[in-house]
Amino acid sequence: MRGRATRASHALALLALTCVAGACSGLPCRFAGRPEFVSLGRNPYAAAQPTAVGRRLHTLEGWRGQLFMGYGDYDENTGPIEITAYDPRQASFGSRLRFPTEAVELYRAIGNRLYAPAIDPLGDGPSAAVAVGEPDGAWSNVKSVFVTHAFDIVTRDGADLWLVGSRRLHAIAVRSVDGGRTWTAALEVGPRSGQNGDFARFHFVFVLAGRLYVQAQDYLGGVFPRSRVWDGRAWEDGPDLHPIPNTGAKPYPLAGQVVYLGADGLAAFDGTRARVVRAPAAHLVDLTLSDGVLYVLDGREVLATEDLVGWRPVATAPTDATSIGVLDGYLYAGTARSELHRYCRPVRS
Repeated sequence: MRGRATRASHALALLALTCVAGACSGLPCRFAGRPEFVSLGRNPYAAAQPTAVGRRLHTLEGWRGQLFMGYGDYDENTGPIEITAYDPRQASFGSRLRFPTEAVELYRAIGNRLYAPAIDPLGDGPSAAVAVGEPDGAWSNVKSVFVTHAFDIVTRDGADLWLVGSRRLHAIAVRSVDGGRTWTAALEVGPRSGQNGDFARFHFVFVLAGRLYVQAQDYLGGVFPRSRVWDGRAWEDGPDLHPIPNTGAKPYPLAGQVVYLGADGLAAFDGTRARVVRAPAAHLVDLTLSDGVLYVLDGREVLATEDLVGWRPVATAPTDATSIGVLDGYLYAGTARSELHRYCRPVRS
């Protein structure tokens, strides 16, 4: 009896090692009670952060064969932050750039580059605005524009870049038409509450049908009642988009709409009005888009949709999951303890 148990234990251990090395490809996802996500280890840079918030993996973004991770704590002024990627071919974590910001909470693939806004640049001058990854793997720090905070970045027409956040007390949107070498302020909005010590920020930006949308929020006075819309010629008032505060709505285009984290759940905007398309069963933690499929982390459950109508369960994430991302057909989850996990079945072929 003892011998059989020992042989079984050795077999399970060998299978587990094979599972980690090969991302469980072709292996059954459940055996002897083993969870469906396999740990790939801890991001060493995130794990070295001095606060619990700083050690959270806030965002995951698959790009050019590597999975990029964001972490940090901009409330407690940590940093600098390493632009970190996990390389599944080498099964290793590595830094691509030491970025002078207190946190990275978002990556955006635009054209053939990857961008990471500096959510809270270190220092009082233009030390950082956005980190840029090139197709050859090189990374650089854009310092050609001063922002107090940078929350999101987008292109409206494929030839320009729009970076949004704040400059001192004002919400600001800056635009570049030369690839990020020079920037001009396109929209600047002060706080509307009238309260002492208040300030305004643009936490997100998105484009739908060639129109660019932002909506300001005061720290003390709350969300502005209407968005602002740029049609390529002038700014005009737009509808209330019901965004959420602090780290942005993380908008993605899907099925002719823009979907994002809203005040009451997962929201979608069709160009006319914003509506809740999915109220959270637990708590909406994160979302990501890959090959036309939206993945949402609701509590621990990962759900997927192509049209915001039909939803299918994909996986149950680790208990302390804080982010999800997709790379080369595999689903990944980041945790509050800096740990990266990979789902043992591909979510697409």
